[in-house]
Formats: sequence, structure tokens, C-alpha cells
Amino acid sequence: MKIAITGLGAIKRASIDLTKKLTVFCGHNNTGKTYVSYIIYSLTCGTRITPKAMPEEAVKQLIEQKHLSMPLNLDDICSYRNGIIKNIGNNLNELFGISKEQASKYFNAFSLAFETSDEELKDKIINEDFGAFFKSASFQIDIKKKKGLLDVELDIDFRGNMYPSEWDSIRFMTLPNLYNSMALYPISHSTIFPVERNSIYTFSKELSIKRNILVDQMQDISKSIDPLDFLVRRTTRYPQPIRDGLEIAEDLSNIQKSESEFKSFAEEIEKELLDGHVSVSNEGEVQFTSSKAKSKKLPIHLTASIVKTLASLVFYLKHIAKKGDLIIIDEPELNLHPDNQIILTRIFARLMNQGFRLLVSTHSDYIIREINNLIMLSSKKDSMKKVRERFGYNDNEYIPSDEVNAYFFNYRTKTTVAVKPLPVTEEGFEVPSMDDTIDKLNDTSEELFYALKEDE
Repeated sequence: MKIAITGLGAIKRASIDLTKKLTVFCGHNNTGKTYVSYIIYSLTCGTRITPKAMPEEAVKQLIEQKHLSMPLNLDDICSYRNGIIKNIGNNLNELFGISKEQASKYFNAFSLAFETSDEELKDKIINEDFGAFFKSASFQIDIKKKKGLLDVELDIDFRGNMYPSEWDSIRFMTLPNLYNSMALYPISHSTIFPVERNSIYTFSKELSIKRNILVDQMQDISKSIDPLDFLVRRTTRYPQPIRDGLEIAEDLSNIQKSESEFKSFAEEIEKELLDGHVSVSNEGEVQFTSSKAKSKKLPIHLTASIVKTLASLVFYLKHIAKKGDLIIIDEPELNLHPDNQIILTRIFARLMNQGFRLLVSTHSDYIIREINNLIMLSSKKDSMKKVRERFGYNDNEYIPSDEVNAYFFNYRTKTTVAVKPLPVTEEGFEVPSMDDTIDKLNDTSEELFYALKEDE
């Protein structure tokens, strides 16, 4: 999936290819990396899925026979894809947590488009094997399509009692989930961890979405408080990624009832980076138990900064993660010592090799260098086996160079930013701004060292 973004703040145009397993954003501060990450999240997160009715007979057959063969309408899929783009353009204020007037002022030249045409999308759908799934608390629907065919096969697996409301879920959400998966293939869904993630669990009660909706209504003395509006309306006080994170934080006690197949990855992070265990109390409060004091459960606000930063990723992998997800992480190095940055980068490689896609925006030379190490480790040369054993890399810690896209965000003029693809070879890629800074620092240190010796 390739997209073109224009008129996004200082970014005049950016072409981003999301078909690879790893996408890396690098560059100076204030060059629009977070803006682009937000746009990609809004495009792929699926929270704006519009219900579309499935025929009653088809729903009945799927539930009674647990299987349904259904022809695809490619025009509907293209129309759905174009609708996602239009929706983002119409709701930039909600995405960035600003007013409609501010959105028109700051992003008046914004546009977003897929670089693949409708006809190219149709050809891709026809000529690819396809698989996806979506689920609720009581059922899971698996979707499969074979190369060269236009029929999709739906299989439903019941996980509990079917309530009347579940019929409506199947009827109105099957087609949107199917269209969303195919329109954005190979990305089925995305989740984002913004730099504010270290505060979301700590201050979730104070930042509560519902509480802020009530405050907004109480401050508007021209309106009476509408209880229904209080329940369903989402405040635009925060950008969409933060709102979505807060909604998860408010519902932790229910979400933790589900268990992801990637729980083991969360436990690896807990063991290798946190040296403890993240849990949720019956009241929905995040807690941490250190391996050094297993009888004590600390509330999240009393834990180390590394726990606050990684708790949301741990919880996601334990209870929410699905194969095929795009994980977007802004500054994964946040609050991490260099040795832990390296460990986390290796864990990223393991996740990618289990079916995830990652988009990371980073200023860390340690993370870039370890990504490059993992790219070199993907070589099939016999000599790499000895290196792998010597430095303690496991078999899943590698990243093929042809599965990496890297982009450098840099000011072309004082007011415009250029987004430049970086060449990725079997040795990795270089980030000009990082290399220049390190070279200058080395030169300065060398000059100071010899000046000191000269005085002596």
C-alpha cells in the first residue's frame, strides 16, 4: 500500500510505501514525522468503519452452517477505500485535536491519496491469496480468498453464547471489516503508541474522555446537558491517538478478559526489559510487580519510567494484538537506557517475523545501528551463524533488507520539509543528520582532548 500526502504542515509532499514489514522515520525535530504517523494511523486503525448491511439470508446461512461463500463486489471495495480518504480529510480537526477553524487554517492545502489506482487495486485483489479475521467476545469470522477467484469464504467460530445483538454485529460489520482488510491490504488494523504513552495509564482518570465531554458541556452554558450525547460523543480535546489510548485505559478491566496469541511476547518484554509483571486490578488500575519483590503490587504512578513507557505495549500484546497489525511507535527509545533500546529493537524483529508490521519514528542512533545489525544478520552467509552465536542473537532476530523502508525528514528551505527515501542495502541504511552530529561530536572531543594534553 502506497500513499501520497501533500500540504501537511511544512511537508509539501511525501510518498510513503507501507508494504514492507518495517518503516522507519528519521530526521530533525519539528519536521512532521508525528503528523505523518497520525495520518497513517487514522487511515489504518479501522475506528471509522461505517456499518454496511449484509443480506439477512447470508447472515442466517453463516450462523446456521458456520460457512458462507460470497462473491466480492470490487467496485464497493474501491468506493469504501475512497471513503476512508474522504473521511480523514473532513475530520483533520478530530485527528489532531483542534477546532475546525484551526484545521482549515493549518492544513488548508492538505490532501491524501492512494498511489495505486482503483484498477490496480482490483487486479491485486484478484491475483492474490488473501486471509483475515475479525472477532467479538462470542465469535470469530475467518475470511479467505484464493488467487484468481472472486469468491470469499467465511467461516464462523462461536466462542460463547450468541446474543441477539451479535446478529446485528455480524450483519452490519462483516462487510466493512472485509472491505477494510482488502482496501488496505496487507495491513488489517493498526495501533499506535504516541510519546504521551507514559502518561496515559498514569493519568487516565484525570484525562478521562467521558469526564472531559461533561466538562465541555458544562462550560457551554447555552446548551443543556444531554445524557445520550454524554455517552456517545467523543471530545476533540485530544488528538485521536491519545483519545483511543484513553478509551483503552478506561476499559482495561474488560479488555484483559481476552487473551492474545502473542501474550508470550509481552512476557518476554516483561522479563528482558521490566524485570517484573504488569497487571490490572479489578478496579481497572494498572499495577506492576517487580521480580525482586513479588508480594508487592505498585500502582503505575510509583513505578520506574521504563514501566510507564512500556506498560501500554505489554498490555496490547497480552490482550489486543492480532497477526497482521501495524504497530506504530513514536520514539521507542523514550526513557530507555541504550542497552534496553537494543533489546527492544531485537524484540521488534521477533514481532515482525511473527506477522506484524512496524512503523517507528526515532532519533536514536542505537536503534538505527541495531536495525542495521539485524539487516546484516539476515544474510545467508555461513559466517553469520558464528557472529549470531557470539553476540547472543536468536534465530528470529533478523530483518531482511528488502522488507525495510526508511525515510529522512529534513528542511529543504526554512519553511518546507522534504521527505526523502533512504537507500537500504544488505548493510542497512545511513541517517545523514545522525552521522553528521556524531562526526561533529567526535571532532570536538578530539580537539578538546589534544588541547588538554597540549596544556599539560
